[in-house]
Amino acid sequence: MRIKVPIYGIIVLILLSSFVSAQAGGISVPHQFFGSVTGSNGNPAPDGVLIVARINGKDVGATTTKNGFYGYNPKFIIPDPLGNRQGRDIEFFADGVKVGEGVFRNGESTKVNLVTSVAYPAPNPP
Repeated sequence: MRIKVPIYGIIVLILLSSFVSAQAGGISVPHQFFGSVTGSNGNPAPDGVLIVARINGKDVGATTTKNGFYGYNPKFIIPDPLGNRQGRDIEFFADGVKVGEGVFRNGESTKVNLVTSVAYPAPNPP
C-alpha cells in the first residue's frame, strides 16, 4: 500500500520551514549613516579622519571623511549579519574619540552630524 502525499502539502511544508528559518535568524537589513564632521571651531574635518561605529563596545563599521562629510561616497552601511541589532545604541568615534550616537534601525538611512573636540584648520579657498 502506497501513501500519496499531495504536491501542495509538500510545497506548504517547504514554505513554512523557510518562514520559520527566516524568523529564527531575524532580519539582516543594514542601516546607512551619513552626515558632516566638524571641529570644535566649526571648520570641516579634513579628508581621511577615521569614523568608527560601535555597538556594545565592538566595532561594526568604519569609513573616512571626505570634504568634511562621511557616509555619502562611499556610503557608510552598518550591516546586521545576525539580525539582532534592531534598536541597539550605536556610538560614533572620530580618530578614537566618541563624537556622536544613534539607534540602529534596520533598513533606515539616518543623518548624524558629528562634532569633534579638535580645532581643524580652515579649508583652503578654491
